[in-house]
Amino acid sequence: MSPGFLAFSMFSAFLAVPAEKAASQEISLIRTAEGGGGVSLRIPERLGQWIRLEWSSNLLDWRIAKDSVAGPAEVAAVRPGRNVVFYRARGFPKPDGPFVVAVVGDSTAAGDFPEQDPPRVFGWGDALTPFTNAETMILMAAAQPALGTKTFFSSPHRPAEILARFEPEIVLIQLGQIDEFSPLMELNATSIEEYRANLNRIIDLVRGWNGAPILVTLLPFRPNGRWAEAWPTNGRPISEEDKARQAGRSEAVRQLAVERGAYLIDLHQIVGDFYLFLSPGELENLTAYDAHHLSEEGAKAVAGLVVRALPPHFQKLFFQGGRSEP
Repeated sequence: MSPGFLAFSMFSAFLAVPAEKAASQEISLIRTAEGGGGVSLRIPERLGQWIRLEWSSNLLDWRIAKDSVAGPAEVAAVRPGRNVVFYRARGFPKPDGPFVVAVVGDSTAAGDFPEQDPPRVFGWGDALTPFTNAETMILMAAAQPALGTKTFFSSPHRPAEILARFEPEIVLIQLGQIDEFSPLMELNATSIEEYRANLNRIIDLVRGWNGAPILVTLLPFRPNGRWAEAWPTNGRPISEEDKARQAGRSEAVRQLAVERGAYLIDLHQIVGDFYLFLSPGELENLTAYDAHHLSEEGAKAVAGLVVRALPPHFQKLFFQGGRSEP
């Protein structure tokens, strides 16, 4: 594919044509907000191909603006503080099965170790399998209880090496609960700056084999819930400060998704809204013994929400069209 370049400035939009003649215009400007603030780009359909949207401020250094787009689609263009930004669309073959979809997360995504005594907790990642098509495998080996962005790179289970060995087509990344609330502050917790830097490293890792990283915000605390009956929280109620700290991590994930052009599944918002429509008894059925872990039924419900939040071309290729029930 010989891409044309689309660029826009504070005052105008224009198409920059490369030296070689392109067979067709690959991307086009379709909307400009008043005052030149926002634009959207039209991505055409390419049979048998997906498209990656990239941007540059100098036509030399290119960064990903959006992973794995399947046309036809409209993509909001983000202007990263430059007066002039160039965009290009680069085609690559749509992957063939069998497919690997990986999950990176803590116990809310991975569940607990099966050999542990009850009460058990279940992860939404483990519950994705019934939604998959016959050619898709869910890889859970890079997720584990108590995993954070810092321990992702130091865990003896070597999750980074496992991902690199399997090279999944997409990787769902939900980390942050341990980063924010770990009692072992010197070992597991991170500042927001460290958290962002570690997530950036994971994004770069996945993009190293042309995989698509999908950032997932933290599961919200259950309304009127409590911490587990263990040190250091000892079963105390979830406070407004706890909620604010958790929301702060989720906001950092949202911002990073925009900055890196990664897809986002905002589970903090989606599941929080879902909880509002449940009765106390239904909430109790879907959650485990504390305010943020899931029961088996809860894991299935959240897995369905995850699949429906995926981009449509990922739903279609890796899952059963994003249907609501396994």
